[in-house]
Amino acid sequence: MDKINNVSVHGAMSVHNDSVHGVMSFPKEYTELIKSLINTPIFQRLRHIKQTSLLELVFPTAVHNRFTHCLGASYIALRISDALRLEELEKKYVFVSALLHDIGHGPFSHTFENLLKSNDGTKVIKHEDWTSKFLEEYRDILKDQYLQIDHIQSFIKGETASFNASDEKEKKLKPNIIRDIVSSQLDCDRLDYLLRDSHFIGVTYGKVDLEWIISNLVIINNVKDGPRLGITEKGYPSVEHFLLARRMMTRNIFQHNKTRLLEKLLIFFLKEFSEEIKGKSLSSLKNKLEIFLVNAANFREGRITREKFLDLSFGYYKELTDYDVWMLIRDKALEGKNRTSNQIAKKIYERSLHKTFPFDKKYLDAVKYISKKLPYDNWQVFVLDNEFRTYTESKNLIYVKKNNGKISSLQGQSSLVANLTNKSETLHYLCIDPNLLSSDNQKKKIKECFFKYIDID
Repeated sequence: MDKINNVSVHGAMSVHNDSVHGVMSFPKEYTELIKSLINTPIFQRLRHIKQTSLLELVFPTAVHNRFTHCLGASYIALRISDALRLEELEKKYVFVSALLHDIGHGPFSHTFENLLKSNDGTKVIKHEDWTSKFLEEYRDILKDQYLQIDHIQSFIKGETASFNASDEKEKKLKPNIIRDIVSSQLDCDRLDYLLRDSHFIGVTYGKVDLEWIISNLVIINNVKDGPRLGITEKGYPSVEHFLLARRMMTRNIFQHNKTRLLEKLLIFFLKEFSEEIKGKSLSSLKNKLEIFLVNAANFREGRITREKFLDLSFGYYKELTDYDVWMLIRDKALEGKNRTSNQIAKKIYERSLHKTFPFDKKYLDAVKYISKKLPYDNWQVFVLDNEFRTYTESKNLIYVKKNNGKISSLQGQSSLVANLTNKSETLHYLCIDPNLLSSDNQKKKIKECFFKYIDID
């Protein structure tokens, strides 16, 4: 048995033991491709980036990583490809796009993206923006497989690739089907992370019926942007369950008040530390993380362009993992100084968290205004303003193929989904450093400021 980074070769299949899917089998002809993609530093770094950011500080067993999620998503993607009987080149595009869909993530996954928003709010850098640079490092490997980087980038971003109609191989491909499997409102990414996150967090919200969904997926023709991925009439209740599972996981886990609080504190900390070091010379900065944070501060403040930042910082970004940030948090927490960065780091490291107080959306503007007017630092009193949507019409619709052959949108078939479509759900919390509430006199003043809107007790 040849051991390949947790993927072993047995007879006609490459197999991987997974805590969520059991034994994941991959075609033997994919063995060399899998080895060439995952036996690289840029893919191995995903072992050191938690799938759910700081969630383990709220749900202690949420310690799984992006590496296992990417393998799981690629396994589901191949199973869907087989169920739909896609062409071999289509299957390769699906598999590689799914396997590499999170290659652009930085430390603490999506949380880190909040560090890369310009101060005027007009520019933002997401993990997909780094993906093209990571994919360039696979150019020769992908070219040998007759795979185009631009196409893979499009599929990962949920966009339709423009295949060459004059190319004998490409003209037979169905780009919208590949895109829907990789990145849509019913894709391999969401199917895996709902199951995986539920398993490791220890809740049942996300336990969707994967087998029934896959067995009832179909190719839908004669619709806008067709052919498209769809579900049979007998299978659509499982997609209702899938959407409800995603809503419950988002509402109760991903948007948990303590989870969002920790994420906010992390960004406060990294920005504050950046301010402390940004005046230093490049040679005096200690490591790649410090150089990256200075570049990020320059981008946020408009001193360098988005493109310049990406070019300057990629060499540092591609080596960063959660460990780099945790080492900085630990060092600042234990440094013994009383700078703002030290105080915030200690909050995170010791999990000494703010008190959170829910309030109604109609009071949002007033509560934000008051919190900014108080004589405290922005990290001591702030508002969490969380918004999410379970299903939208503006993205790629999910279609249902009825028993009589007619096609309907999912929200047209399901009254439950119709009620969720385009619905914005919001969660609002006022967060206050408990040190500010330790004094009866100070607590009384804070309560008086917010008494019309929030019960602070």
